[in-house]
Amino acid sequence: MRDYVIIYVNGTRHEVRGARTFRSLSDFLRYDLGLIGTKVVCAEGDCGSCTIFLGRPGTDGVQYRTACSCIQFLYQLDCTHIVTVEGLKYDGKLNPIQEAMVTCQGSQCGFCTPGFIVSMQAMFEDRTIAKASTTDVQKACVGNLCRCTGYEAIMYAGSSVEPTQVRRLSQLYSDQAINSELKAHTSESVAVRDGNKSFCKPSTIAEACAFRRITPAARSSPAGRISACN
Repeated sequence: MRDYVIIYVNGTRHEVRGARTFRSLSDFLRYDLGLIGTKVVCAEGDCGSCTIFLGRPGTDGVQYRTACSCIQFLYQLDCTHIVTVEGLKYDGKLNPIQEAMVTCQGSQCGFCTPGFIVSMQAMFEDRTIAKASTTDVQKACVGNLCRCTGYEAIMYAGSSVEPTQVRRLSQLYSDQAINSELKAHTSESVAVRDGNKSFCKPSTIAEACAFRRITPAARSSPAGRISACN
């Protein structure tokens, strides 16, 4: 049974132990890894400023979806690949979506900008090679709030991007290698304790029952996974 959580962030493997396991993903990204592109504004999952990609192993490669990092906790994220706005750059330079936000003046204070960029990247991940309309961009950015720039410049930025120039996440990272690594560890049991906090991701019903007996106040994960935290 492992006493740590395995997380990839922008292609780099991390083993998270002890107290850090109970931190929010946004705090881990900003304060532990120095990835300050991920902004925290509402800290309630409502504004989308802290949007990241959350990838889990799948049959044909890592399967990604967007999520608000401020309401994700590390103990929930064992065997995942997190991609932040920094992880979307090409060879150290801005990608086409980031360039479009600059060119179209889609950013003012900048707090919401990373979340919009991640959401627009998700739009191109799912699209066929076709130009995005402003309506497409609006639908992709539902849940991303802007307080000062106004949405018109942001919508124009997204619709001006040439889809053929956008690299998918599977092209940016060693998708099959990461997927294989995550799949290899997904079924492993995990138990982490820090003072009066404890987390268990059992791989058998017997392990789950044993953890429940010694921590009767534990709450099960709502995601349909056999895991619990106290």
